[in-house]
Formats: sequence, structure tokens, C-alpha cells
Amino acid sequence: MSRLPLHRIVLPLTAAAAAWAWLHPASLEQASLPLFALVMLTTGLPHGATDHLVSDLHSGGRTGLLEFLLGYLAAVAGYVLIWVLAPLPGLLLFLAISSWHFGQSHWLELPLPEGSRLKQALYLTHGAWVLAAVILLQPETSSDMLAAILPQGLPERQTGLLLTAGAAALHLALLGEGLRRGILGPARLMRALAGMLLLGLLCWQAPLAVSFALYFGGWHAPESIRAEMAVLRSRRPGFGLRDFIRAAVPFSLISIAGIALLLAAGIWLQDRISPWLLFFIAVSALTLPHVWHMNLLYRRADGLRSGADRGKIRMLQ
Repeated sequence: MSRLPLHRIVLPLTAAAAAWAWLHPASLEQASLPLFALVMLTTGLPHGATDHLVSDLHSGGRTGLLEFLLGYLAAVAGYVLIWVLAPLPGLLLFLAISSWHFGQSHWLELPLPEGSRLKQALYLTHGAWVLAAVILLQPETSSDMLAAILPQGLPERQTGLLLTAGAAALHLALLGEGLRRGILGPARLMRALAGMLLLGLLCWQAPLAVSFALYFGGWHAPESIRAEMAVLRSRRPGFGLRDFIRAAVPFSLISIAGIALLLAAGIWLQDRISPWLLFFIAVSALTLPHVWHMNLLYRRADGLRSGADRGKIRMLQ
């Protein structure tokens, strides 16, 4: 499975955004919502708008579109019910699922089987430190979002920094183990260190909307799209970016319409529930079925790589 040099794009972008946040924080604050919307429209929404292709691939075409939609909506409704009945467990479940999902897309191509304990630990710790940085390094915004669930608020930034550093240190220790075993190349490790440093600086300096959008739309979504296209191309020779966009547009438009309704509901219900929290609940509810389908796709991608010749798989460098 070929690897696009995404680091050559996202590392400079992250550095530029961190510098912008440091040198001109007021202007970045003003541009945060337009930047968030731009990233979500170009990569964020489309990367999750083709789950129906993954479902069709996994079932061998036996699952129709209506059956897919009903299953997807049932999972969304079930998660919303968890939020209503038990908000704190719902939040913790969302954070755990997201940590796994972010790490899986980032470290999928490590030459280890999906069942490897080291690989699974790397998945969880990668996502955990990223979410810690995004949420805990901007506690004022995060506390406003989660006030209905965590009325006591989040720790101060200095404490959040220590917690984030602890999560990062655990991830680094596992990366060191990967280097010791010869699973991770030195150059790949240096890129990982540079990415962690730049993302940490960005989350410390920039508004939450900017840091999350850049990670989600710049680091995570393109990796997911690349893996999905590689798997689909293995079954549909000639499947390209234009085909992906064509398949993603209908569900992206549905998502945009849903977000518009959500914003309208947030304005109407703002005296009862924070619009941010409403958005958070909606995103988490959509995350559950998306992560399920992408896990199926990633396992298929790992099978393709394993079915080639493990001795000829190039170590990530």
C-alpha cells in the first residue's frame, strides 16, 4: 500500500499555524470559525461520507443502501440515548473510541499484525495524547463545551500541560520500543517527534477550533481517505479521487444540512443546552458507526499488506 508524503504538507502547515497563533493571536481567533468550516468541508466531512462504500465492500454487495442507512441511524440513535441517560459515560466512551480511531489511522502501516499488543497500545496512546492536547490545553473553551457534564470544569492549563506531557511520554516510550524492535525507522520516529512537538505547540497557542480542525482535517482525514482509496482500488481497479469525491458528495451534503439544523436547534435551545455541547453530542454519535466501518476497512488493508509478502514490506522511514 503506497504512502503519500502527507508529512511534507501537514508538518509545515502545523508549524505555520502555531507561528500564526503566537505572533497574531487576535487575527487567528477571528479566522478560527472560517478555517474550521473550510477544513471540515474539504476533508473532514468527506472522509466519513463514504462509509457506505466500506459497508458494500465488506458485505460483498449484499448490504443495500437502505439497510446501511437504517443500521447507521440505529447506532447514532443508540449513542444519543446513552448521552441522555448517562452523559459522563457517554463522554468517556467517545474519548476512548476517538483515541483508538485516531491512532489506528496514524499507525496502521506499522509492520505489525492488527492484533499486536504494541500496535494497539500505540493506537490508544497516540489518540489519547492528541485529545489531551486539544482539550486540556484550552480548558476555558473545553469547560464551556462540557459544562453540562463537568460543572466543576477542567484543570488549569498548567495541570493540563502536565497531563498532556504524561500521555505524550507514554506514547514516546512505546515508540522507543518500536525503534528497539526494528519496527520503526529512525526517520519515521523523528517525524513523529516533530509532529508531536508542533501539534503540542499549536494546541497550547491556538483556539481549540483551529487545533482540532488542523489535526482532524489535516492529519487524520487524509490518512483515512488514502487507506480507503487503496482498499477500494484493490477491488475496483481504476478507482480514483474523482470517484471518491463523487461518492462522498451526497452524504457530505446531508451532513451539511444536518449541521445547519443542529445550529438552528442550538440557537433555539441555547437557554437549555449549550450549542457546543449539542454539536459535540452529534459528532460523537456519528463517530460510533464511522469507527466501526473504518475498523473493518483497516483490517482489510492490513490483510492486503499481509497477503503480499511481509518480507518485502518497506519499513516506515
